[in-house]
Amino acid sequence: MNVAKRLIQTLLVSGTALAWSGLALAASISQTITLHPGWNAIYVEVEPDENRIDRIFADVPVASVWRWIPPQAGADFVADPAEGLLSFDGWFGYFPPKRPESFLNNLHRLNANQAYLVEVEGTANHSITLTGKPVFRRKAWATDGYTLTGFEVDENNPPSLGDYFENSPAHADMLFFKLSADGRWQTVQSPYGETINRGEAYWVYTQGSSQWQGPLNLDIDGGDALDFNTTQSKATIVIANDSTADATVTFNRVAGDTTPLGYELEDPGTQQLSYPDLTDGFPLNMTAGLNKMFTLAVRRGEFTQDSYEEIIELNNGQGFVRRFLLSAERTQPQTTTAASRGGLKAVTAVNPYAGLWIGQVAVDAVSESQQAGVTPKPTAQKFPLKFLFHVDAFGEIKLLKEVFLMETAPVFAPSVNDPTLQEIVTPPRKVILTDPALIANYTGVSLRDGQSVGRRQSTVAYDFPGNEWPMTGTFAVNQIMQTTLELAPDFPTNPFLHKYHPDHDNLDAQFLQYREEAYRVTRSMKFTFTPTVPDGGSTPPEWGSEMMGGTFEETITGLHKNPIFVSGTFRAVRALPNTTLNQ
Repeated sequence: MNVAKRLIQTLLVSGTALAWSGLALAASISQTITLHPGWNAIYVEVEPDENRIDRIFADVPVASVWRWIPPQAGADFVADPAEGLLSFDGWFGYFPPKRPESFLNNLHRLNANQAYLVEVEGTANHSITLTGKPVFRRKAWATDGYTLTGFEVDENNPPSLGDYFENSPAHADMLFFKLSADGRWQTVQSPYGETINRGEAYWVYTQGSSQWQGPLNLDIDGGDALDFNTTQSKATIVIANDSTADATVTFNRVAGDTTPLGYELEDPGTQQLSYPDLTDGFPLNMTAGLNKMFTLAVRRGEFTQDSYEEIIELNNGQGFVRRFLLSAERTQPQTTTAASRGGLKAVTAVNPYAGLWIGQVAVDAVSESQQAGVTPKPTAQKFPLKFLFHVDAFGEIKLLKEVFLMETAPVFAPSVNDPTLQEIVTPPRKVILTDPALIANYTGVSLRDGQSVGRRQSTVAYDFPGNEWPMTGTFAVNQIMQTTLELAPDFPTNPFLHKYHPDHDNLDAQFLQYREEAYRVTRSMKFTFTPTVPDGGSTPPEWGSEMMGGTFEETITGLHKNPIFVSGTFRAVRALPNTTLNQ
């Protein structure tokens, strides 16, 4: 391989200066890059809010900006600026409008985790400031080829190139190139003596394929950020110490909102889980060569705003850092807007607990009715009772017997880009039906034997006329909700009513006239919400938001000559945040 032929380029690397700061904007950081006259090799570490090249360099006399996107694995990056980089496959360029080559532009934006070559005219230094968010992305190395890239490092304690690649077999030859003051790419002769300049791009040769991500490795499940969306309460990241020394990785909450956030901690003796606060600077001890699964948890019950967004930085104390964006939303926003007269928008407060809740009562104590007891006594086993609740936007509570979870059909329209294609203009939304007659108006939410079907949730723990029954009180932590159900003598599920028994059919001896024979049964139920789990144990992070519970009390009359008193505990989880039923 003729290294000189591949690498000699008359490009001058600037000493790239970077300044980072948390901004007033939520979850944004700024990267300031100093550009010197001539060629600059830079590495962008944020996704700029303003990413158009013409606007970013509006006050800088740039002659051109370049990005290397190799057309295939292992492709040569040979390029002679004197001949024009656009003549080589893999180079994409931008020229300002004043340049005659501007009509050839095929590069228009700067993006995170990318290296660029910037040619500056004149004799003065200039700087640009990029404000945006980090985008977590694993570094992709060219197989048997060169990659132009930069590295996330601690600018107050920068490591060397040798430190970064020490444990990577594919980079054992440590073949690196950087641009020096004479304007040529030069081999890094002493990788352990070459301090990594943050924001500077280097050519790195990879032998074979490689998944190397540096001494501090991070894996985020689900994409380029840690998004708890509207329902997820816990998420696990994997942190690896791929260096040769033990390290303490600190969690630094560097910018944005202060999300109510904890981490999962297991007691080694009892295996009980708890979720202490994730404080700024929290230390995690990491053994060399090992990784740890680390679970973060948001506490929506402590949210004071509809959404949170912040940037977290991991620092291993050896000069290596990794940043990622963390975001979370309320399941139910505090307010919503609706059209009103005059075309105006009305803002309506929404109950934070609005939605469909599926709960279970665990009855663990019953009074001794034959002795006229009024105090529930512990049962040999807990007895489960399933409950369905719905809370609307105004906090009104209904007890439900049966619901069908369905979807509206998506609305299609001709595509703006290609009218011959259809695109979704209104996506499907989930609905909660208590009226079975409406099922035909909607589509299912899952497939069964190739057919789209809905999902049915029901219970046999209670009965009442219709499918919805009002409850009083407040569905909230430290509050009480209650209701009374009555099974009239002629109600079909009254336990004393028997159609074919002459003493329990509510008919006279001639089976002609109505005569009340079945006993009237009433059930008075009371649910008291508690701020922590009522039966001991650890309180999960979703408690008070997506999971609620507390103590249960019930008084039953009519089954026995004496009232029966029942008690237990209950838990409920929010299945859907819909504020309305049957629409």
